[in-house]
Amino acid sequence: MEGARAVLVWYFDLLGCQANPARAPIALAMAQGAQRRAPPVVHHEKVTGEEMKLIYSRFTGPNLSLIDHQIGTVLSLLFGAFLRVSEVVALRKEDISFDTRHVWLTIRRSKTDQLGKAERRPIARSDSAYCAVANLEKWMARVPWSAFLFPCLSTVTSTATKPMSADSVRAKLQRVLQACGIARSLTPHSFRGGAATFAVEKGVPVRAVMAMGRWQSPGGFAPYVAVNAKTLAGADNLL
Repeated sequence: MEGARAVLVWYFDLLGCQANPARAPIALAMAQGAQRRAPPVVHHEKVTGEEMKLIYSRFTGPNLSLIDHQIGTVLSLLFGAFLRVSEVVALRKEDISFDTRHVWLTIRRSKTDQLGKAERRPIARSDSAYCAVANLEKWMARVPWSAFLFPCLSTVTSTATKPMSADSVRAKLQRVLQACGIARSLTPHSFRGGAATFAVEKGVPVRAVMAMGRWQSPGGFAPYVAVNAKTLAGADNLL
């Protein structure tokens, strides 16, 4: 906006206007108000890969209670697919499809999807003990009565018309952290930032990480990646 105002100032000065409208107090106030003076957003706490393994080992598997298995599966998808909590609780069974190598998630609710176009993202199967795809298959087998991937377990019905809430995820996360001995102040959003940081640390190209997490700009993506020796990729040791 400031650039446009400067052009108008030059144009009306060129025309010889005695009262340049682009210099008017209202135009100046609008230009100044549009400037972003707030400090950049920084998501301080990001879950680590080791913390994710600890959470996965304690809160996934069909031998757990339904409530414990549910929150463990939610957190594994937040991390594995770079999801926001609002996106994961909105998932329905029809949004999930499996093939031999991946599970595909159709994300229908996203703050970056202004046109309402659903986007699909994969999570790869692995041979490790921490395979989110294998766990998701086990979870879905436990809730065949639900249309939602993560139903509200406090009001279980044959139709399961109510999904788990974002507030419920936040509350249950605190119990998970306490049970796993994780003292840091993690939130559901810590899993999205943790996934981005972990991927960059592993050497995944930034453009691929942004595409997976549906970040639209480098500026919006940057606060999600912690600055450390691994993410700096050698920039801390030039000599």
